[in-house]
Amino acid sequence: MTTASIDIDAPHLDAVYLGGTWVKPLAGATVDVVMPSTGRIVATAADPGIDEADAAVAAARRAFDEGPWPRMSVDERIAVCTRFAEQLESRMDQLNRLWAIESGFPVSHGEMIN
Repeated sequence: MTTASIDIDAPHLDAVYLGGTWVKPLAGATVDVVMPSTGRIVATAADPGIDEADAAVAAARRAFDEGPWPRMSVDERIAVCTRFAEQLESRMDQLNRLWAIESGFPVSHGEMIN
């Protein structure tokens, strides 16, 4: 998959995250990401299908039934959510730029949620 037209690191465009692993969709379908302001294709990404949706539901069920989350204390869950929020926040500039390219909204629109 390519991101030749943009200068932002967007890893794993050719895969979807399922059950803790990046996997390529079984059908191998892709979708072009078009920048609305120019009409140019700026990236090509994996286009997951029903197989990936079924796998995601099964992985979520396994994670809930067998994973640590349901047995964690409230404080442990808060710590996990806090780490997630910190990681997301550290990437907001990059994410805002990607959303602006994909949607056509100005970067300042994405910054309003910070």
